[in-house]
Amino acid sequence: MKKVISFIASNYRNDKIWLRRTLPSKRDYKILIAIDDSLSMQENSNLGLFSLEAMVALTEALNRLEVGKVAVGRIRDRLELLQSFEEGYSAERAGFIVSQFGFQHCAKTSADHSMANFVRDTNQLLDMQNTGNAASCPFVIVLSDGKFNKDNARKYLREAKEKRYLYIFVVLDKTCPETEIKAGGNNGSIMQMRSVQKVGGAIKLVPYLQDFPFDYYCVVKDTTQLPAALGTILVQWFSMVSGGSSSARR
Repeated sequence: MKKVISFIASNYRNDKIWLRRTLPSKRDYKILIAIDDSLSMQENSNLGLFSLEAMVALTEALNRLEVGKVAVGRIRDRLELLQSFEEGYSAERAGFIVSQFGFQHCAKTSADHSMANFVRDTNQLLDMQNTGNAASCPFVIVLSDGKFNKDNARKYLREAKEKRYLYIFVVLDKTCPETEIKAGGNNGSIMQMRSVQKVGGAIKLVPYLQDFPFDYYCVVKDTTQLPAALGTILVQWFSMVSGGSSSARR
């Protein structure tokens, strides 16, 4: 598993990774990859295109490694599943999935409710996949610019935590060129965004990510490094669940 990053980077030519699979996998990994299909992903330095490229690379690698079942969805006003856990991966399926993203969605209530609805729907999807087997490890990767109503999503994320559904939020943070930054403004980075909080009756501005509702998240500034970042996330996750199962057997 530690070679998954080099496997992706080598365009799947580094087949020495197969030598590590001497026994069939005893785990039934369930991995959902969800991409924000909103207009902001198109307007913000075309983050949507980089997300699709990374999704295809990651899905291809997971399919070849035979580590479990992979589903793919888009986030509009809620979760819209494009590939279920039961459907097999193929080049034709990948082409269909990519064709379903336009990054033009811009409903009035999207910013307030889309992410909350997505987590709610995903929890329900994982409920149906949950067999009660300790070897089943639901895992969700979200690719988005990270701009949504955080408070509305907290309830469903607490529910996911209670059910031990793991969400990893990958914030795609593309900054504006200096020539496009208005006087006194910021460069569009989520690291410079602020949220309003009420503290003892007073209103104060705090960093946007200070109370980010997803327990596990990372910020990717260089989108060309997104496939490698996802590979690193998966390696850490595989190590975590493998270590947990080893401890349980002792």
